Amino acid sequence: KKYLRPLLEQEKIEMTIPEKPQSKNQKYRTKETIK
Repeated sequence: KKYLRPLLEQEKIEMTIPEKPQSKNQKYRTKETIK
């Protein structure tokens, strides 16, 4: 929580299952920025 929340808020990472944040299968992936 301490590390994931700030990264989620900064949109550096995203949830693989955003509609179920508490899922036991929840994972996170980095978001690549396209310039």
